[in-house]
Amino acid sequence: IKIVNALIEAGADKDAKDISGNTALISASRKGHTACVEMLLRESADDAKKATAVNKALISAAGNGHIACVEMLLRKSANDAKKATAVNKALISAARRGYEDCVDVLIDAEADKAAKDKSVNKALICARKNRYIAGAEELERAITRQFLKSSPSAKEISKKLLSNIENKERGSVSYLLELCEKTDSKGSTNDLAMPTVYDSGS
Repeated sequence: IKIVNALIEAGADKDAKDISGNTALISASRKGHTACVEMLLRESADDAKKATAVNKALISAAGNGHIACVEMLLRKSANDAKKATAVNKALISAARRGYEDCVDVLIDAEADKAAKDKSVNKALICARKNRYIAGAEELERAITRQFLKSSPSAKEISKKLLSNIENKERGSVSYLLELCEKTDSKGSTNDLAMPTVYDSGS
């Protein structure tokens, strides 16, 4: 961080790119250097060039599981169509590598439920289309976590589980079955229609 600060004070070009086209902000985000990311964001001018760099850095940070950087970059990113595109790419990138915290934060970045649903469903469609199996399953699990935030009844959970099985949504199915195993001894999901699930032939 001291070296980065010294270079900035000496007049180094913060938007300079390496041979791969990465700026200092993108590289710091990819490595999870939170302090450097914060400094570079503070020193950069608020312009179109910065907005592009922030969006690319967001994707890099999410794809490497750096939750603190993801949160910081989300706060600094411009609220426009390009941000929405970057969030979707970041969602897919984080999901492919199983970074659950990053996936949830990116989904919650959309305050409006309709926009949130549209964002995660678009990412899920893209993941399935490109056969990112692990990524698609992680996004399904994320959708299920969002569903559980509404404190559904045991009957509603059972109904969702059946729907997930019918639609072959393995991520959601495994998540709900894990939930059943963890909570059954406490009695919170004893009313789940588990026999019905297994009798469905799936």
